[in-house]
Amino acid sequence: MVAALGRLRERGLRRTPARQAVLSVLVDAPPDHPHLSAAQVHDRVRSNGVRIDLTTVHRVLIHLTDWVSCTRCRSAA
Repeated sequence: MVAALGRLRERGLRRTPARQAVLSVLVDAPPDHPHLSAAQVHDRVRSNGVRIDLTTVHRVLIHLTDWVSCTRCRSAA
């Protein structure tokens, strides 16, 4: 997570609570289930006590694919 936050800073982007919370959930994803949907990320962020909208989670995830080493996967459903 530290490396990802460093990449955000290198690009001149702020380390916002929303970005930190989403990154934290992604980093802490269990190895047997590393691919989380935006809704799953949202639920986990909120269960950590962070108030965040699903739309914000979507935006952060979309931007993370551009800013750090995240890959976007689309479900077949």
